[in-house]
Amino acid sequence: MIKGLVASRGGLTLVELLVVLTIVGITSVVVVPAFDRLGQGGAAQATAELVSALHATRDAAASRRVPAVLTLELASGRYWVVVDAPGTAGADTLQRGGLRRTPAIRIGIGRHAGWTTIAYDPLGRSRGGPVYISDDDAAYAIAVDAWNGAVVTRPR
Repeated sequence: MIKGLVASRGGLTLVELLVVLTIVGITSVVVVPAFDRLGQGGAAQATAELVSALHATRDAAASRRVPAVLTLELASGRYWVVVDAPGTAGADTLQRGGLRRTPAIRIGIGRHAGWTTIAYDPLGRSRGGPVYISDDDAAYAIAVDAWNGAVVTRPR
C-alpha cells in the first residue's frame, strides 16, 4: 500500500519544499560567517604550532640528554631544532618547520627583529624568550619557564 502511495506522487509538496528551504537558510546563516572567519585565528594557530615545536625541543633535549636549541626566524616564521652532542662532530638538525603566516600575523620578541633562540639543557631547563605572536584579532605571549622548561601561553 505504501509503495503504491509513494509511486503515485509526482513531486514535492509545499511543506516538504518549505522544510528544505528552511534547512538551507539555517545552514547558510551558520556556514557563511564561518567562511568569513577562515582567514582569522592565524595568531592562535601560529602560537599552537610554536608551542608544539617548543615541546618537541624540550623532549629532544631530555630524551637524548644533550642541549637542544629552537631557532625562530621572526620575519618568515621558519624554525629549526638542533641538538648538539658534546664530543661529536657537528650538530644534528632534528626538525624544520614554519609557523602559519598571513600578512596580518606579526611575530616579535620585544627587543629587536631578526631571529631568536630558545635553548633547553639536558635537564629540561631553558633560556630564551618570550615570543609575541599577534594578528588583527588576538595577541599572545609565549614564555618558557627557566627552571622547569614549561611553556606558558598568555593572551596579551
